[in-house]
Amino acid sequence: MKAFLALLNVSFKNLILTTGNVGGRKKRKAATGMGSLVLISLVMLYISAMYSFMLGSTLGPLGGLDVMLMAMTLMATLFPLVFTIFAAQSLVFSTKDLDLVLSLPVSAFSVMLARLMALYLEILLMVELLLIPAGVVWLMQGGGGGIGFLLLLVVTGIFLAFVPTLIALIFGGLISLLISRFQRFKNLFTTLFSLLVLAGVMVLVLNFNASFGSGAELLTGDIEGFRAAIGGAFPPVQWLVQALTGPSPLVLLAIFACCLLPFLFITWLFSLSYKKLLTMLASHKLKSDYKLGAVKGGSSGGALFRKEAKKFFGTPAYLLNAGISYFLLIAASVVAVIFKGTIGEFLGEIASVGAEGQMILSYLPPILLLVLLFFAGLTFISCVSISLEGKTLWILKEAPIGTGRIFFAKAGFNFLLSGITIVVCVPLVTYAFNLWLADMAAMLVLGLLFSLLVSTAGLFINLLLPRMDAENDTIVIKQSASVIVTMLFSFVMVGGLVALFFALQGLGFALFSVIAGAILAVLCLLAILLLNTKGRKLFAAL
Repeated sequence: MKAFLALLNVSFKNLILTTGNVGGRKKRKAATGMGSLVLISLVMLYISAMYSFMLGSTLGPLGGLDVMLMAMTLMATLFPLVFTIFAAQSLVFSTKDLDLVLSLPVSAFSVMLARLMALYLEILLMVELLLIPAGVVWLMQGGGGGIGFLLLLVVTGIFLAFVPTLIALIFGGLISLLISRFQRFKNLFTTLFSLLVLAGVMVLVLNFNASFGSGAELLTGDIEGFRAAIGGAFPPVQWLVQALTGPSPLVLLAIFACCLLPFLFITWLFSLSYKKLLTMLASHKLKSDYKLGAVKGGSSGGALFRKEAKKFFGTPAYLLNAGISYFLLIAASVVAVIFKGTIGEFLGEIASVGAEGQMILSYLPPILLLVLLFFAGLTFISCVSISLEGKTLWILKEAPIGTGRIFFAKAGFNFLLSGITIVVCVPLVTYAFNLWLADMAAMLVLGLLFSLLVSTAGLFINLLLPRMDAENDTIVIKQSASVIVTMLFSFVMVGGLVALFFALQGLGFALFSVIAGAILAVLCLLAILLLNTKGRKLFAAL
C-alpha cells in the first residue's frame, strides 16, 4: 500500500507539473501547474453555476427540477470525458523512464493503477465542481434533502468519475495498441478515433434534440418532453437521479457498484499485458526508403504558412483540439440547412404566441451571433503556436526572417481558418433561419473582427505564457496556461458583448452591431500594436 501511494503521489505531481508554464525551478513549475489547476477549477465552477441556475430557474417552476439535475449529471459525465479521453494515452501509457518503471519492485497493476488514479483525481475534481453547484440550485429551488442531499451528491460524484476514467482508459489503450502495431499510421489512427468520438457525440446530441419534438413543450409548460428526452437517450442518468431524489438506497448502491466494478475489472485486464504494451510502444523502426529530390524555391511568408499548416493538419491532437469548433460550426450549419423546414415550423410556433413570441424572435440574430463568437473563441491555434516550436525555436529565430513575418504567419493562419469557417457558416445559417441580409452582414463583420482579436491576442498570450519544455505536443495543447487564459479571455469578451447588447437593447441589433464592431476594431488595433511592441521583446527573450 505504501508503494502504491508513493507511485500515486509521483503520478499526480507529474500531472500537475505538466500543466505548468515554462521550464525552470521545480517550485516555479509546481506553482504554475497548481495555478493552472485552480484556473481550470474556477472555469468549471463558473460553467456549472451558470447552467445550473439557468436550468433550475427555468425548469423549477414547471415542476422539472429533476430534469435540471439530470442534465447536470449528464454534463458531469460527458464534459470531463471531452477533455481527458486521450489523456490516458500520454499519461497511463507513457513510455518515459520505461527502464526505471519496469525495474520497480511493484506489480504492473500497481504502476498502472497509480497512473490511472492520477487521471481519475483530475476527472473527479471536474465532476464534483459540476455537481455541487447543481445540488445548491436544487436546494435553493426547494428540491429538499438539506445538507444530507449535498453530501450524497458528493459521494455520487466519487463513483460517477470512474465512468469517464474507464472510457478514457479503453480509448487510450486501443489507440496505443494500434500505434504500437502500425507506427507509420500513428496520426491517421489518432485522427480517425477522434473523428469517431466527435461523430458519436454529434449523433447523441441530434437524437437528444429530436426527442424534444418541435420544442413547444417548454412554451406550453409541459416538462414531460424534456424529461423523456434525457431519460430516453441516457436511462442510467434518469435512474441515478431518481435514486438520489427518491431516495432509493439499494438502487443507488447498485449504480455505484456498476460504476466501480467495471473500472477495476478492465484495469486488471489491461495490467496483464501492461509491461508488454509499454515495451512495444517504446520500440521504433528505422526507415530505409529515403529518396533525394529537388527542393523548390519560394517566399519566406509562404514557407511559414505552409509550416503552420503542416503542423496543424499533421498533428491529430492539434487538429482535433484547436480545430474542433470548426467541425462543430460547419456541421451545425449544414444540419440547420437540412432541418430548415423543422426550424421554420418551430419559429412559426413561437411567433404564434403573440407579443412575447415576437420579442423572442427579435433575439434570434444576437443569439446566433453569440453561438458563432463562442465557437470562434474556442479556436486556440495561435495561443500554442510558439510553445509548439519547443526546442526547435532557435531555428526559427536564427532564420533570415523578420519577427513581424513570423507573427503574421502564426496569427494569420489562425485567422485564415476562422475566417473561412465564418464565411461558409454564416450564409448557411442565414438561409436556414430566414434572416435578413443586414443580419448576415453584421454577423460576418463581427465574427471576422472577433476572430482577428482572438488570433492576435492568443499569440501575445502565448508569448507571455510559453510552455517550451513539454514532453509532447499533446501536453502543450491540452495543459498549457496560455490555452486556458486565451479561452477565458474569449469568454470574457463574449460576456462583455452580451452585456453591451442588453445595455443597448432599446437601440436594436443594427446599432448594437455598429458599436460592437467599432469596439472590436479598436481592440484588434491595440492587440496588433501590443504584439508588435511588447510581443517582439518577449519573442527575443525566449
